[in-house]
Amino acid sequence: AQYLKRIVMAKCTTKRSKARKRFHFSASRNRRKNNRRTRNKLECVNAVLKDEWNQKEGIQENLRKMGFAMDPNKILPIPLTKDLHTNPSLCSTTNWSVEETELNGVNSIVPSEGNILEKQTALSRLKNPIRRRVHVPRIPPCEFEFVMYMVDKYNDDYEAMAMDKKNIYQETPSVIRKRIQKVLSLPDLQVKYLKKRGIIPEGEKTPKRVPEKVMKRWQRWEATKRYLIKEQKAFEEKIDLKDRQRREKRMLEKKMAKNAQVAI
Repeated sequence: AQYLKRIVMAKCTTKRSKARKRFHFSASRNRRKNNRRTRNKLECVNAVLKDEWNQKEGIQENLRKMGFAMDPNKILPIPLTKDLHTNPSLCSTTNWSVEETELNGVNSIVPSEGNILEKQTALSRLKNPIRRRVHVPRIPPCEFEFVMYMVDKYNDDYEAMAMDKKNIYQETPSVIRKRIQKVLSLPDLQVKYLKKRGIIPEGEKTPKRVPEKVMKRWQRWEATKRYLIKEQKAFEEKIDLKDRQRREKRMLEKKMAKNAQVAI
């Protein structure tokens, strides 16, 4: 096994990687350090820049002292689209252009003629308000079917939902409650659920938001359904109790008749 291991290691390592790991005694460490320090130094061709350039400072600091900008976007920032939606007054900013003029040896920035936008008045803003895009979460059909199944079977008993066989991910009652609240908080899915349950007719045109009257009717229907289920369970338990008592009485009579025959 060790022989095979050596063969694999020999194949993995190359001459270049071995040479990189060796220590070169003949190489000068100080020369390498100086070369690394002076390798990427800029050589100024312009005589004016060469006189003003300080090699001990960085590029950004040298440009700032000379009156230049390293990043033009910091000097003349372009507003983002999302900022224009939230603040329409940014649309009325002037369109700037750079013209080369000699003022104390520094370029000046002046607005170009004919490109100045008219300021938008408050009245025009009210007439044409910017529509904000409303984020509507997307619910997959399987999630909607899961919520319908759980609500129809257990109503608001989340602990029983957690024990159901369709809870394949073994989610806790609180997680299931959040999932159900998220689905039923969307107006479109509320209408879809009420239509599937027959509370709203299928062909009837309904608004996007469920009316309060319909929601109250649905709540009354749910309460009635819970009451009927409870009464049915109590009735079944009562019938089972009577059947059990009748069965026990019949068995006791048979036992007494058998004992009487044995005694005779």
